[in-house]
Amino acid sequence: MRTRMWRIVGVLVAGLALAGTPTVVLADVADQSPTQDGATFEGGLEEDAVQDSTTDDPSEATLGEGETGDTSEAQKDGFTTSEGTIFEPGINEGEPSGDVGSEKDGEIESQSENALRLAIEAHVAQLGWQPAVADGEVAGTTGRSLGLEALRVSLAGLSDEELEGSSVEMRALVHDSGWQDWQAGSAGTTGQGKAIEALQIRLVGELSERYDIWYRVHSAEFGWLGWAHNGESAGSDGYGRDVQAIEIALVPAGEGAPGSTDGAFMAPSVSFSSHIANVGWQAGISDDASGRILLGSTGQSNHLEAFTLAYPLLSSTIDGSVTYGAHVANIGWQSDVSSGAVAGTTGRNYAIEAVHFNLTGGLADQYDIWYRAHLSNIGWLGWTSNGQNAGSVGLSVPVEAVEVQLVPKGQGSPSGSGNAAFLEIPTLTYSAYAQGGWLASVTNLGIAGTTGAGAPLEAFTISYSGQVPGSVSYRAHVSDVGWMDAVADGSVAGSPGAGRQVEAISISLGGEASRFFDIWYRVHVEGYGWLGWACNGQNAGTSKIGFQIEAIQIKVVGKGSAAPGTTSWSFFDYQRYIGWQNPPQYPQVSNQTVVLPSYCTGAFTYVTPSRIPYNATREDCVNAFIERAYEYLGTQYIEPWSTAPGGAVDCSGLVLQCLYATGMDLGWYNPYNHRWLPEQTYNSMNWYRNNTFMPVSVSDIKRGDVIYYSGHIAIYLGGGLIIDSWPRQGVTIQSINSRGRVIGAARPFVG
Repeated sequence: MRTRMWRIVGVLVAGLALAGTPTVVLADVADQSPTQDGATFEGGLEEDAVQDSTTDDPSEATLGEGETGDTSEAQKDGFTTSEGTIFEPGINEGEPSGDVGSEKDGEIESQSENALRLAIEAHVAQLGWQPAVADGEVAGTTGRSLGLEALRVSLAGLSDEELEGSSVEMRALVHDSGWQDWQAGSAGTTGQGKAIEALQIRLVGELSERYDIWYRVHSAEFGWLGWAHNGESAGSDGYGRDVQAIEIALVPAGEGAPGSTDGAFMAPSVSFSSHIANVGWQAGISDDASGRILLGSTGQSNHLEAFTLAYPLLSSTIDGSVTYGAHVANIGWQSDVSSGAVAGTTGRNYAIEAVHFNLTGGLADQYDIWYRAHLSNIGWLGWTSNGQNAGSVGLSVPVEAVEVQLVPKGQGSPSGSGNAAFLEIPTLTYSAYAQGGWLASVTNLGIAGTTGAGAPLEAFTISYSGQVPGSVSYRAHVSDVGWMDAVADGSVAGSPGAGRQVEAISISLGGEASRFFDIWYRVHVEGYGWLGWACNGQNAGTSKIGFQIEAIQIKVVGKGSAAPGTTSWSFFDYQRYIGWQNPPQYPQVSNQTVVLPSYCTGAFTYVTPSRIPYNATREDCVNAFIERAYEYLGTQYIEPWSTAPGGAVDCSGLVLQCLYATGMDLGWYNPYNHRWLPEQTYNSMNWYRNNTFMPVSVSDIKRGDVIYYSGHIAIYLGGGLIIDSWPRQGVTIQSINSRGRVIGAARPFVG
């Protein structure tokens, strides 16, 4: 056959040379590919079998890496295949070319008709753009596990007039990006490392009536698939398998495929994947297009971070695709993506908070797409469809899972939860009565009432509005009345104009809102300022101490979300101490009287009540300490006692009772243990050795410090005087030097 082929070459060269036209040499074609007129070429194209007597630089006709896939230049100037065969348009534009024919049954037959040809370029992973090949040849690679990333196809072989208005259009299914839009001459991507997984190719214009364009792909693990044509899908979807090579053939319209059409496109009915926090990507496929698809997980407290979804089998037979978008924490709504592309984020620990899905084209005509979201701490919301939002926005509640189901058009929602499908923060409008009238209404996180004006809040109202059905109820604790009955939705709680102050409040959500939201609130109390946040019916404020509320603040959040701030001391029924305090490593003061441990019973359990105010200064504490000492003057000395004035105290027993006057709890050191435990007989030395109080230099002592002697302790009054309890003298005031050598000093009230 090679001998006969060179006979053809010889005839062509001679005829063309005599005619004075550019010379075209057709070398061997390997796999018996049929030409337009039925001739068959054997063997491979040989690089040294090509000569163009009119082209100084043959590379100028090659489709280069920087070209966009536009067919105009290839149609005008021709192209060079990877094996060196040059198709010159001059031959096909009616110029004299001598006797050009093909061998059939041992004879050369004349070719009088022009032949439509293709120039095909493949961009291969790790290799880049490969030299162009002709239709019937393989573009790309096989056996090297290298994905095809982009493709360019141009028309050539006919005159400009014959090619006018016709072109090759194609689109690609790109890994993690979905189907691209149709475009002329090219498909895929470069520089992104994303392989093509399937292709659709079609002729447009007048040539589409004369030719069918057939193509097949070599897919990773599947190998060579069957032939598809005229816009059908070739390759796979849902399996993540790269196209590695492609073969394209032009065939006269209606003549049929070049080979088997079985299995041209491999796809499950549904393909999907979920990126789950603490888990990563999980993928799945299903052959039931109408079955429910679960994206994410439930019962694991792991939020959904990203997902993909595609209906590849339906999309291959029905025009259209599925599109979807995600609302991501710290980002907001992202742009919608389509079949197989990733919605959401990975590697950032950002939860998806809401989603929506939609169908396009013929899919939208035949199906509705229904979906619902499973929210952290809430559970499944209701179903919604066709582009409506599911989940929540503004609540900071993560989506843990999404269920999706295709339903025939108009059939209605799947069975399941009938709750609201999408949650937004409801609006609470509230107002306060103070300073003789109703103040302006405020909404979420607004401040109703006044701060810094000393004006008591006498009443308040709250109203609820939102897309989730619900209500709000609330009650007030009023001075001289106590807790009043709860009211709801705009009714007045409290006693406006009656001169009675609100001292505490309680607020609750009702209806469906109570399932999806938490309501947090706090109050501003005279002397204390803002207290901690309370929620869902808890009390906020004070009782029994006569302190007025001056302002209210409210915030609604998603169920289980964190409080807007600290929740400490949101409510109390005694004067909580907020005044001056020692550093934490030293005993603390309080306006509350020290309570001894439960084992302290019977005699020797007396404790001096705290006498400092709830907002005491350090000076208040020092004064209370020394004033209590004066009250013990004349009390007798008995070791190791610590009783009330007029009873008996030793030196450390006196100091202990005076410290109790500031609410200072010394724990293990107490009157009961001092009396009955031998190791506490000389607490003065225990405190000295253990640095129970902050040590200071004797030269720097202040009023309210304690002075240590060997086996003795006294309270320093200033001016060189002390007050102490001494054997046979009891409690008296003496000179600092009257008890012998001073061995140290300490400061119970640091400052």
